[in-house]
Amino acid sequence: MTDNAPPPAYEFSIADNNSVVSDQLPPSYESLYGQIRAARDNSTGTLEFFKKFSIIVVSTVGCTFFVGLLIAISVSMIVMGGIYIDECPRQQYIPIYLIVGGCAGVLKTAMSIGQRIRNRMDDRDGNNIHTNPVDGTLNCFIVCWFIAGNVWICSIANDCSSDPSSSRYCNDILYQYAFWMTTGLYIFIITAWLLFCVIGVLCASVGSSSASTS
Repeated sequence: MTDNAPPPAYEFSIADNNSVVSDQLPPSYESLYGQIRAARDNSTGTLEFFKKFSIIVVSTVGCTFFVGLLIAISVSMIVMGGIYIDECPRQQYIPIYLIVGGCAGVLKTAMSIGQRIRNRMDDRDGNNIHTNPVDGTLNCFIVCWFIAGNVWICSIANDCSSDPSSSRYCNDILYQYAFWMTTGLYIFIITAWLLFCVIGVLCASVGSSSASTS
């Protein structure tokens, strides 16, 4: 090719965009890191960044595993409560707590998935996501029911018997399941919150460092 050769035709550049032009494009912001970095650059403050960051995390593929886990736990609560519905006369509300709590968990998960699908179909971004007005009421109910379940479980922690002939009888499998399910939820909430904060701080720091060096 000589120095006097004409530049390549514009049509050639368009036709060959998949092999030439695309290689020169910046990294896609559809990646998780790209979305977090974009959220950091477009946020006016830390609170707004954490809001956008939480929406990104909830929308990732990894959230599918979390949703499946929630459904499995909710179904197990319904099953355990149904099997041992009459096996805890010492505190008859414990199996009821499991059944109602499991049903509420399944409903909450289903509503969240449905709302997420509608937002995707309407192509809404993080600032224009519509929420279901029933969702807030359901959240309040779940929190209140969880607190009530804690009271029922803890009220017989040292005052129940595994002897079916005792007036203080409560099936040991049922009680241990309810107790460790509640305790595990506390552990999960604390761990997830700490991990969420650490990841958010790291992403914010990385975004600030990238902005200062560019």
